[in-house]
Amino acid sequence: MKLTDQQSGAVTEKLGLSPISEQHEVYPQLAKALGEHTFFISEKGLFVFSPQSETEEADSTARLFVVATWSTEEKDRLTPINPPAAVDVLFDLASGNITGGS
Repeated sequence: MKLTDQQSGAVTEKLGLSPISEQHEVYPQLAKALGEHTFFISEKGLFVFSPQSETEEADSTARLFVVATWSTEEKDRLTPINPPAAVDVLFDLASGNITGGS
């Protein structure tokens, strides 16, 4: 799922995750492999949010998932996690409230 700039800013402020710009050279590869998402990166790996319900309209809550972890100490290569692992972070998309992950 894609987040708005405001939602991405809230994620960065609360969780310290940095969004990967759609203009970044790696974005097309990520989107091809994992689908259209707002991708976030940190010292722990690559993350995306996914809706809590089957239809995004039915629920405005999203859960954070780690989809890849760093495979080198230099943090220059990611290893996919299959299936992605849920993180104890929920994002109320309507209010902007993020719980967990403190």
